[in-house]
Amino acid sequence: TLHARQSSFGRFTGESYSLESLLALLHSADAACYQLVGNETQDLRWQYLVYVTNIDGLVPGLYIYCPASHELKLFSAEPQDDFLASTYFLKNYDGRKAAATIIPCGNVFECSHEWGVRGYRLVNAVIGAACQAISVEAVRQGIGTGTALGFDGDAHAQRAELDKDVMTPMLMIMTGVDHPLAGEFHTDASLVRSAR
Repeated sequence: TLHARQSSFGRFTGESYSLESLLALLHSADAACYQLVGNETQDLRWQYLVYVTNIDGLVPGLYIYCPASHELKLFSAEPQDDFLASTYFLKNYDGRKAAATIIPCGNVFECSHEWGVRGYRLVNAVIGAACQAISVEAVRQGIGTGTALGFDGDAHAQRAELDKDVMTPMLMIMTGVDHPLAGEFHTDASLVRSAR
């Protein structure tokens, strides 16, 4: 499955994909977290903010994923495209063209205070497992992904009315329909020969 994955490098088309596929990404992420840490998660917590731009059957807006019911709960029906574009620092991804953007959050400060550096590493491992699970499931669903570390986590916490010291946005995972040439490499060997 991983062999078939290609990074979009931000070349999303802006087209939609299904709600079922989005829920499959989120379910896979949550399952991977539990697989990593088991059921002893009273002190370790995570959640997913989901910004919907173009998902079949959903109005655009900010949602919270509820794993117990496997549903997306609408938090704000305001358009989120300009906000998403303003929170990512580089130019290779355009939040406006992603169909949905997933923000995994974790209680990294609480775990760090309780267990020191081991707590910090544990939360990062859990969020990393969620990200990897989303990337793999996206291949199965025929969806492109792009993950950003350099984003404005404070802005996302404020947007979702989170206390960032309790639940911290940790990654920005953009998902969408890839351009057909996304992740492909092209070269003209004649340019190499002429340069010599």
